Amino acid sequence: MIELRPQPVGIFSLPVSYLLLPPTPDGEVVHRALMAGKVPQQWPDSWQFYALALAGDLDGAWSALASESSALASYNRFVLRSSPEEYSALKSTLPCELQPLLDTVAYTLGYLNVPPEHRDATNEILALLLMTQASACLEQNDGQSAIQLLQAASQAASTASPIFAALLQGAMAEAMRNQQGATPQLIQLYQRVIGQLKNSDLEINRAEFTLGLGSCYHELANGQRGALMEAVRYYQEALQVLTRDNVPELYALAHNNLALAYLAMPMNEASDQLRMGIAVQSLREALKVYNRQQQPELWSSAQLNLANALQHLPSSHPEDNLVEAVELYE
Repeated sequence: MIELRPQPVGIFSLPVSYLLLPPTPDGEVVHRALMAGKVPQQWPDSWQFYALALAGDLDGAWSALASESSALASYNRFVLRSSPEEYSALKSTLPCELQPLLDTVAYTLGYLNVPPEHRDATNEILALLLMTQASACLEQNDGQSAIQLLQAASQAASTASPIFAALLQGAMAEAMRNQQGATPQLIQLYQRVIGQLKNSDLEINRAEFTLGLGSCYHELANGQRGALMEAVRYYQEALQVLTRDNVPELYALAHNNLALAYLAMPMNEASDQLRMGIAVQSLREALKVYNRQQQPELWSSAQLNLANALQHLPSSHPEDNLVEAVELYE
């Protein structure tokens, strides 16, 4: 059924991450680019649906497949536009090779309560199924099982899809940091993942892992200026990509962490006063995303940190800063 191997599953954002490419005689160059995490400029006619989906035009992608009668086209249409009724219909008609992938999409959409088993899947398809199981473990706060599944998924994808394997390693690094805290070994893992993604078009993924790398240095700094400066460097590097429009929560987290790194530095140099000002501005940026209703803990933490920073901010009108600090505390 799925003749083209390997498939670029797991590389791009959902729902593109679940789409499958049909075989075509003129797709070698495009396929090579996709497997490297790059967005091609020219596409085979039979892959136009994928190009449209990658550009965010999901309705156009579905329409490009509307006249196709193959099982693969039916599956891809379900990825792009689905319903529980459509899932039930396809479940009884799709060949067995596509069933685990169909169930994976259904689980992601909430049509199933548990992720599918990997059955006889191999390589990048197996990696995708294991990644889904890892996501389920994370939702159940079982970080250790998630780490093991992500490691197995990375190994399964490593030969057929090195970029997907790198993304899985990055996801594993995030899970390890949340589960076990920062370590020097984790810093090396982040650096390796970021290096593997360097030549891809996956800028947001790379920025997310760069933010994680900065957080590792920050956590291990223990007040040491050198490690804090490394954290600042990686936060700033991440913020070259992250914006309030494309990934607001990561953008706010990067600004919040940048401010905290600056605030943790001892005030020994004249330039530290400038850093205090940057910290205040970064907290204000974070508070453009965090709000009291949706992120009460993050919002209140940023408010308190801003109030603390304002008390020490050099200014020709210090009373104004103190008044604002008091209002924030209240």
